[in-house]
Amino acid sequence: MDKLHELASKIPGGKGQEVVDKGIGAAEKKLGGGGDPAKKLTNAGREQLEKNG
Repeated sequence: MDKLHELASKIPGGKGQEVVDKGIGAAEKKLGGGGDPAKKLTNAGREQLEKNG
């Protein structure tokens, strides 16, 4: 999550955390249904950071 916070701090206007929270909320809704959506989201986020990081 450190990389996520680092990226959020680079979003202009100081709204990075708000944007991240909205994105997480949208992803949780999309990934919901069966299983633990937070775990699915965390795993998907880690995969993306590893690919792009």
